[in-house]
Amino acid sequence: MSRQCSLNLTNADLDHVEDIEDHVESIATEDPDKPLTPTTPEEVSGVIRKLKKRKASGPDEINNRALKNLPLKVIIELTVILNAMFSFRYFPQRWKMATVIFIPKPGKDPKFPQNLRPISLLSAVGKVAERLIRSRLLQLTQERHIVPDEQFGFRARFHQYRAQASYWCSVSRRGKSIRCGLA
Repeated sequence: MSRQCSLNLTNADLDHVEDIEDHVESIATEDPDKPLTPTTPEEVSGVIRKLKKRKASGPDEINNRALKNLPLKVIIELTVILNAMFSFRYFPQRWKMATVIFIPKPGKDPKFPQNLRPISLLSAVGKVAERLIRSRLLQLTQERHIVPDEQFGFRARFHQYRAQASYWCSVSRRGKSIRCGLA
């Protein structure tokens, strides 16, 4: 089972990962004393509202449905905890823990490990914190122009047609013609 779930990286991949980690670390240490922007109960409620109801709980056994039913007073307390977390740049170890379950692939014999798909069940509260952190990191990457304009994947308002238009423009600037067919 451990062989089935192990990382499969080449040396080139590991070098690339190390380069990215070094770059991220250099950015993170630019202003180490600046905490993340504080959150509000409204923002926390909005993130909770977007969680899917029917998801399994992680090791803390708090599911999304329970979070969706929290009273405002508890959401305010959760906001205080999250803001302290942002201020200290601390993410609780317990929210990093996962319960791993194995789901058989359709039509495959579940007796063999290669026919099982590992699924990690994470803390729902940790997911809320991650989404809040993600929004702040996206804001920082835009403010500091960290992601190059040529990066289109996984970015809001950078759709496939913009990537294609960018490519076509770069080709035409080099004096080459483009032939394309529509299917």
